[in-house]
Amino acid sequence: MTLTARDLEPHDRHLLRRYTRAGFCPEGLKNFRIPGFYGLCVSLVGETVQREPVKGLLNHSAYMKQQLKAAGPKLSGYKLRMQMVREANDRSTRREGGARPGRPTTCVMNPDCLMPRSDRD
Repeated sequence: MTLTARDLEPHDRHLLRRYTRAGFCPEGLKNFRIPGFYGLCVSLVGETVQREPVKGLLNHSAYMKQQLKAAGPKLSGYKLRMQMVREANDRSTRREGGARPGRPTTCVMNPDCLMPRSDRD
């Protein structure tokens, strides 16, 4: 009888899932307490089994956070906020004229606003 994932205890199933998601089945699993565990791991991973364990981050979200953090400024949260406030208050970098985000514009696109109001009965 061959070993299947349904025959395993929940904690052993979690271990098998970790190995299959990493695509790596270590040779030490041949001497695991459950006979056939290594064969089951290799059969689930298939031909994509890695010779070496994957090193580094496996979580895509953590990897992206690390990449974005490296691309950003090397400032702490407080210092970054202070830099943003200084840049916002610096008048030399402001754009003159035109609509600005978050500020009301004049009645450019509203023809009713451009016409003076008449007395309506």
